Amino acid sequence: MDGVFGNMLDYIGPEMSPLYKALFANRWLTAPLIARQLKQDPASAASIRTTMAPTMVRGGFKENVLPTRASARVNFRILPGETVASVVEQVREVVADEQVLVAVSDKSRADDPSPVSPANTFGFELIQRSIQEVFPDAVVAPALTIAMTDSRHYLDLTDKVYRFLPIRLDKSDLSRIHGINERIEIEGYQKAVRFYRRLLLNSTR
Repeated sequence: MDGVFGNMLDYIGPEMSPLYKALFANRWLTAPLIARQLKQDPASAASIRTTMAPTMVRGGFKENVLPTRASARVNFRILPGETVASVVEQVREVVADEQVLVAVSDKSRADDPSPVSPANTFGFELIQRSIQEVFPDAVVAPALTIAMTDSRHYLDLTDKVYRFLPIRLDKSDLSRIHGINERIEIEGYQKAVRFYRRLLLNSTR
């Protein structure tokens, strides 16, 4: 279990209980166990594999008539290390039906995963220090952002692009993202403002 997720475990492992510390420190042996546990929850599963969600399905026009044509659009969140082309090929292998056309629906929005930014840089250390000043109980570690952000537009300027939202979220908050009643707590908003202030001040020192 390597890549971004493995790097995160290297950071948080030493801060965990003895059991989890041992599990994360010996991933050469425990990786299948860790992966099986992570796959039990959609949020954690998305950190270790490419995910898909059918978002648009069209078929028949009448309840007692078989459709002669059907279509579906599927949204993929691609894990770093994979590409749009490799995902399309994998879908074709799984479908394994020449009558089914598998293609990218909008190539202008089909991007390969962004490069992984290094953690041993001034920028990451600046973010880490600013987080710990506002959230002193937080363990700061690199992790995978499982969403598309505007930061992709900066990739031509630098290979050190970090995506971070200084807001505490619990499990119930995850279901509200891009959904009904999307919101953050007032205190969380205030701390976000404090974080960005600390980040700006720290960057000028």
